Amino acid sequence: MNVTPAEFARHIGKTRQYVNKLIRSGKVPATGGRIDLEKGLAALAAQHDPARDLRPDNPQESSALAGLGYYEARAIGEQIRAKREKLKLDCLEGRLLDLERVSLAGMPEGFPRLRALLGGKNDDQGRV
Repeated sequence: MNVTPAEFARHIGKTRQYVNKLIRSGKVPATGGRIDLEKGLAALAAQHDPARDLRPDNPQESSALAGLGYYEARAIGEQIRAKREKLKLDCLEGRLLDLERVSLAGMPEGFPRLRALLGGKNDDQGRV
């Protein structure tokens, strides 16, 4: 049964342009602008790459932001950048403590010493 490229495309679930590309490259035989359905299907089956069956349909779905649109992913990226900048600013302004200093203060009996390191005033019970 001879069909047009558009009919063949509908039959295999592809676009007419894709089928025309297959015809031009010689992968699907066509005579007089028409494709023999059985020969065309056989030609496609002969060129089928079995490794494609193992690949995911959309390889980007495996990423951490899978399923998110462009604007949602961009917003998340901006939030992460803002948090990173806030940490840098806190570090520059001295609002973050060095882990070594905190470890030296000792916990929990080191709370008064920690407050002293931070510049706070301690009363006799260790409260600021």
